[in-house]
Amino acid sequence: MRFCRSRVAAASSAQHPNSRLTISRPSLTKMFSSVGKIIALAAMVGSARSALAAKPTGGPAAMTLQIWSGPFACPAPDSAIPADGSAGTLLKTISIPETTCAVANFPLNSAFNATMTAAPKTGTAGCYVQLFKEQGCGTTLTNQYHGYPFDSVAVGSVVGCGNPVAFAYGAVEIVCE
Repeated sequence: MRFCRSRVAAASSAQHPNSRLTISRPSLTKMFSSVGKIIALAAMVGSARSALAAKPTGGPAAMTLQIWSGPFACPAPDSAIPADGSAGTLLKTISIPETTCAVANFPLNSAFNATMTAAPKTGTAGCYVQLFKEQGCGTTLTNQYHGYPFDSVAVGSVVGCGNPVAFAYGAVEIVCE
């Protein structure tokens, strides 16, 4: 029986030839399984930090929109509304934050310009002044919409001049994607 116990003891322990330290195999197994758990936990924390670092910041965007009575045809989208009165009188100035629909009532043959007053979230490709035919911003079969792009996504970027296309529009919003 004694011979049997010594073989079991030898099988369950390891001793370095130059050391008196004896380490049992079960404790080695526990140590390496703990190290594996620690490495896995560190990897999870690292990926959570990188996910937080990649989260967009800033926003929501906002714009100030001016509607002119017209009749006026914009010579180019990046041209400014002339100050000489040829675009008619200034009907209204509206400040609109992103995801807000404003009833604006754009007359036929009117003109508008817009200036971005707050930048959108980081990573945004572009922003648009979105005009809707009806007095609401819902997408329906009858509520046509047209978009006019800002020249960048920075504060101060503009839609220099825009004309409602073919009919009067009822609502407007700023859309950033």
